[in-house]
Amino acid sequence: MDSKTKILTGALVLFILVSLSAKFYKFSVEQDFYVSAKLECNPETESCFVWDCDLADEDCDQSPYKYIWKYATEVANCDPRFGECGALQCTKGDDCEIVYCDENTLGEGEFCQGII
Repeated sequence: MDSKTKILTGALVLFILVSLSAKFYKFSVEQDFYVSAKLECNPETESCFVWDCDLADEDCDQSPYKYIWKYATEVANCDPRFGECGALQCTKGDDCEIVYCDENTLGEGEFCQGII
């Protein structure tokens, strides 16, 4: 291997290590990402998502729901193995969004129920 190849290989390995370290820091230390979860939804007062599935299927759950997107640093650390974890909720000052069902937010296999 000549010296140019060694330098190029070293630079490539260094670049990969720095990139992986930066991603690790961003996601594990800073928790710079959003968490998404489903919340209970009342179709009488809200526009809710419902999963479009065959009721004969035992895994079919047509309970109405809405989505919450919340910044990970604002989600309380909780391990369900050691106790009850409260439902996610938006509080004043949080970087948080509740997503209700409409034609722009519908995913594949979902339909809207309730007020639209």
